[in-house]
Amino acid sequence: MNTHELRWWRRRSVIAVALLLVVAVALSALLLGRHEDDRGRMAVGDSLQGDYSLSDATYEHDLSFQLPGSVLSVSVAVGQRASSDETGGSVEAKAPRDGQLVHVTWSATRSSSDGAPDTGDHASRLAVRSKTTSVVVDRAVKAPAQGSSTAGDDDRNQALVAVPGDAADVQLTVTFEGRTQSVSLVSGERRLGAFASLYRPRPASAQVSQTQDQPADERSGYWWFCTAEARLMTRAPYVDGLGWAPAGREWVVVTGAGVHVADTPAVRRADGRVAEYELDGTPKVAVTIDGDHAVKSTRAVRTHQDGTGTTRDYVFSIRTGAAATVDVRAVVPVKRGKGADRRAPATTTVRVSKTLSLPPAVDPTPRVSRTGSSAQGSNGTRVGDRIEGVTAFSGQLTEQRGYLPVAFGELPITIGTGSTIGDPDASGGEVHAPDGASLVQVSWDPNPVYDGPAVWPGSSPRDRRDPGTDLTLVTGGTATRWPRRSPWPTAQRRSPSSWRVTPPTPGWRAASAVARSAPSPGRHPPAR
Repeated sequence: MNTHELRWWRRRSVIAVALLLVVAVALSALLLGRHEDDRGRMAVGDSLQGDYSLSDATYEHDLSFQLPGSVLSVSVAVGQRASSDETGGSVEAKAPRDGQLVHVTWSATRSSSDGAPDTGDHASRLAVRSKTTSVVVDRAVKAPAQGSSTAGDDDRNQALVAVPGDAADVQLTVTFEGRTQSVSLVSGERRLGAFASLYRPRPASAQVSQTQDQPADERSGYWWFCTAEARLMTRAPYVDGLGWAPAGREWVVVTGAGVHVADTPAVRRADGRVAEYELDGTPKVAVTIDGDHAVKSTRAVRTHQDGTGTTRDYVFSIRTGAAATVDVRAVVPVKRGKGADRRAPATTTVRVSKTLSLPPAVDPTPRVSRTGSSAQGSNGTRVGDRIEGVTAFSGQLTEQRGYLPVAFGELPITIGTGSTIGDPDASGGEVHAPDGASLVQVSWDPNPVYDGPAVWPGSSPRDRRDPGTDLTLVTGGTATRWPRRSPWPTAQRRSPSSWRVTPPTPGWRAASAVARSAPSPGRHPPAR
């Protein structure tokens, strides 16, 4: 090797060493930068207890979950960076790559409804779910006992969770005694499952429909001082000791059913003489709902200091949402008291009863009947769907009003259009229109009044009958019709010169244009 070649190899070695040094420095800087970037980054599935604030929250909301015997309130925020100063120094946390940080604050309170059934002391489980990852933040959520208080800032009720995916993938789930409900944070879609009946609007209370506290024969001469009792009827999907009601069924809890017997349960008056009666044995009480007996009852409880009064709580199984009538019948044996008129019967029987009726109820889960096909909205809504159980709030619709002629007057009609209805926190949730389409609400409040003669010349009874009206929504080649007659009760005659039609329930349609309505053929009253 000559001198020239030797110099070339030496120069090449220096260049190689320099290149290696440059690569090493660049790699070190890259690794150092990545290390700094990963400082505080949480892994998918990790969770931290405590109060964290998100500096870049893309979603913040307050939610509530209805549970048997309690309500779980949750505040949730989603973002990429979080910090906490509780430990004396600032703690920084970052979302996993291609993931999100979810901060959750929760607390449970006892249901305040009177007559609520016994749901036991069971705990619920709260979890944050995104894609295939589910992180449990509390395995034993319990509402405090009535009258107690807990600190709202307790760290045990706050957590920061790292999950994969986007904010739209994040859900909250709550599990109680093997059943789970969930809500999607962004879309607001709720899956209520077995909990659906707990989200019904405040139900109408049971009403007394019949009471028998005196002899049916007013000429018997007896006066009774006994009453059958039934305080409340409450629907419930879950009752402690029985668990969840079977599919398609729900529990009805009848509270305080029994009989009250006064110290003098009966008096007989005849021919100016009075005979007082006293209790002769144990009263017998039968409690049924529509003829069926209870599946469970509690121990008898004395309810009155004067006389004899005992009641029980009864649990019945009925079809979900069905109307129910509880019948309480008591048989009270009595005997003639000492010193009473001996011409009065020595013994007799007091038979009293009370009936409570509970109106039907409908679960608030939106019901969508699939009658069309197109691209789906964010909640699966398609053009042609009829949606029920969702309320439109102020500002969500653009409304137009008009009138349509019908057989016995004019039909006031309102058409509202919009892209979103409902509220993710409301019982029915939130519904979005598909792309390129609109949600159309057609509501009608018919109050037609015909002031002409009750019978016009040449008319027959058939002519004078309201023929009913077909209300059809026609949009972009899609026609959707409300069934003929079914939403329209027969016109009711109010006076010889006026008629009124009872208003039906409005309905929702997903559509892409406006609506038209046409009355069905029928003879109209002549113009005056």
